[in-house]
Amino acid sequence: MGNVTPSIGGSWREGSGRIWQSTQNGNSFQWIQQGTNRMATGTLVSTKVSPTSVSDWAIHITFDGNVHWRLTSSPDGNTLYGMGDNFYRASSSANFSQPSVYNVNGLNHGMVASSVMNQQNVNTTYTENSGKSWTITSCPHAGYFTMRNQQDGRSAEFYVIKDISSNKHTMYIQFQGTQHPLRAETYDMNNIPLSNGDVFRCTMQSMQPTTVNTGYGVSIGNSGISVSFTTPSTIIPPTYNPPMNPNYPPQQPFSQPQPFTPPQPFGRPQPFGQPQPFSQPQPYGQPQVYMQTTPVTSSSLANTIITACQGKSFDSDKMKILVTYSTSQISPMGNSDLIRIISLFNFESDKVKAVQQLKKTNNIATMDCSSTCLLVRSFAHDNNKDTIIRDLCPFIWDRRQNCETLVSCLSFASSQNRLRDFILKN
Repeated sequence: MGNVTPSIGGSWREGSGRIWQSTQNGNSFQWIQQGTNRMATGTLVSTKVSPTSVSDWAIHITFDGNVHWRLTSSPDGNTLYGMGDNFYRASSSANFSQPSVYNVNGLNHGMVASSVMNQQNVNTTYTENSGKSWTITSCPHAGYFTMRNQQDGRSAEFYVIKDISSNKHTMYIQFQGTQHPLRAETYDMNNIPLSNGDVFRCTMQSMQPTTVNTGYGVSIGNSGISVSFTTPSTIIPPTYNPPMNPNYPPQQPFSQPQPFTPPQPFGRPQPFGQPQPFSQPQPYGQPQVYMQTTPVTSSSLANTIITACQGKSFDSDKMKILVTYSTSQISPMGNSDLIRIISLFNFESDKVKAVQQLKKTNNIATMDCSSTCLLVRSFAHDNNKDTIIRDLCPFIWDRRQNCETLVSCLSFASSQNRLRDFILKN
């Protein structure tokens, strides 16, 4: 009978004979190659609450920070079959913490693993940078769920571990039709930055019905004993399916209802000007509740950074503030907030670094070409404009449709040609 839980600790020999020293810490592990100090990191994700064999665990590894493989363990756990090489156990190590079937690391004493890994809800919807939507179709277990693309029907499997001490989620995503998985790290499951530069943003949260169980109460008074009962009831929160068009205008603020005008007899002209167009009366219905996960107002992170930079004269001090807050918070900024942020800095090189820092920490929101151009025109030199457009390219959802709008921000034809090729290929 094979092992139920995979053991990655110890050392492994690749096909060429080189040895990788492995250190396992629960659901994560690290490899270092002897002689070269090459590094690899990986995760172990249980796809079932009660795994019966190592095949119920998904093992992924990343070499050199950018090569992602899925590993398959032999039943005895002594061989790991990779996508380009196999690894054979050279030695074992018992000095490691066992992985959790709830896919969490860093549990403190007294914590219950099943209560700290947030399981995703079916029908929750994410939108990628291109505007296509992905909906969660199944959640067999905490840390493992599947999505389906609403436009082309492709599926994707997500394998997630959560570090409780830092609230960091590390995941591998296997898209249908692709050989290699992608990797993502995030502190907010509403914003998932993929290793290919794309970002999945939650646009509609699905909440599970809440059931109130039967109960009773007993009270004793002068009139005797009275017993009260509560019957079972289920509360189903309303949900909202957002429109598929990513260029849909934002929800308008609530306005007071207009006074009702009774219908005029046929043929009688309307008072006060031209006749009003006929509108079909709408049936009365229950009020809808709209749930929007992305803010329509300014980013709270942008406001925090701007407030903290007040009174600071040197760009270096302002950059330290931006790095500190952007590393500890996630609040994606649109073009207006980005313009406010870069206006804090005196030198264009520091403005570029500010945008790159916000991109690195997943604090840039999806935008269109027109709003991007407003930001780009804040820069004077073509090379800086080109750098900013390339950095923001994954976040511009209509970059291919309106490529010439972006290209027109540059002055020289040679620069425009290079940028055009880059946009259409990315």
